[in-house]
Amino acid sequence: MGINLNPREEMLMIMKTIWSSRTLEQIKGCENMLQTYIKKHGENNFGTTFIEIELARQKRLNGLFAKMGKVQNALAKENAEKKKTLEN
Repeated sequence: MGINLNPREEMLMIMKTIWSSRTLEQIKGCENMLQTYIKKHGENNFGTTFIEIELARQKRLNGLFAKMGKVQNALAKENAEKKKTLEN
């Protein structure tokens, strides 16, 4: 027995999943959910558009998060080196 969701509730559930996705594997799962949504409700509706926009936005954000992490790690390493030089 499955849960019956109307298209709006299903769209919101998919968007919440997208917003919490951080890995490429999770994003691919969201893309599969989008394809299933399109098969069930058609391609020309607001839900599909919103999901596509949020999926693209999350992919972009995940790329930025990765870059920020690299920059943060580089800064931490640089600060540790500066601290060592000041201590010597």
